[in-house]
Amino acid sequence: MWTGALRIFNMMAQSEVKPDTITYSTAIAASEKGEKWEQALQLCSMMMQSKVESNTITLSAAISACEKGGKWEKALHLIGIMSCCELEFDTISFAASISACHKGGEWEKALVLLTMMALGKVETNTIVFSSAVSACEKAGRWEMALALLSVIANSEVDIDTITFNAAISACSKAGKWENSLQVLVAMQRSKVKLDIVTFNTEISACEKADAWEGALQLFSAIAEIEQELDTITLNATVSACAKGGKWEPALQLFNVTAQSKLELDSVTFNAAVSACGKSGKWGKALLLSSVMALSKVELAMITSSAAISACEKAARWE
Repeated sequence: MWTGALRIFNMMAQSEVKPDTITYSTAIAASEKGEKWEQALQLCSMMMQSKVESNTITLSAAISACEKGGKWEKALHLIGIMSCCELEFDTISFAASISACHKGGEWEKALVLLTMMALGKVETNTIVFSSAVSACEKAGRWEMALALLSVIANSEVDIDTITFNAAISACSKAGKWENSLQVLVAMQRSKVKLDIVTFNTEISACEKADAWEGALQLFSAIAEIEQELDTITLNATVSACAKGGKWEPALQLFNVTAQSKLELDSVTFNAAVSACGKSGKWGKALLLSSVMALSKVELAMITSSAAISACEKAARWE
């Protein structure tokens, strides 16, 4: 247990026994496991003040503690100390630092660290690249996410589902649904497993681009690979149909999922009513609104507006 390791260290500190490199390393590693980043940094400071020799393992553990605490500045500071002390960088220290930058939204710094790895000939892995691509996705840098994906494809590192999903999400957020589809094709060619996040992100990209046919095709493909549908999948697909004014496929999806164990929410009803409203199907819009009330789903203003709009188009205001 990490608490036991720290207790022993404190007992040593209070006695005449001087902690050495191994002792400090063990205590810092224990702090990292306990997600105590402040304590890990304090131990590093004590180690340097006592002029106890530090090593790559010690500082890597401290960097990992900072990553878990979301302290990217501290992680980069420790990378700087490693450089000044001429310690050999390893994959763990860089992976933790890049992950910390990803969490902190510092995509440029994540890429600088990735470049340092290449220049220092430090071995990269799937986790490192995944964090870097995710950092670009979080910052909305879809071009850089795709560029990194190309770099990985030309390396000996395997691309995993998380990395592909991050690249698809980056394209989706930027409204680049055709690029996201290209990533999906590359994912299938690489025989990487597609999960529900993959489909949800891709369907959302189609929905934003008014590509309702693509959304429907993806929705159908989910059943073929035996992935379990969720509400996000349904809502994005129905919304895509609503934007395209395609009330029939929207209602078909609504009816199929209503018979399943999938829980329908206000977003589902809103999208379905909107699809009927845009097509002037006032009767169906009102019926859905009634079903929504009976299902005890909160009736939103947008749902009422869509139903009223459908009645207006059909001149059925009574």
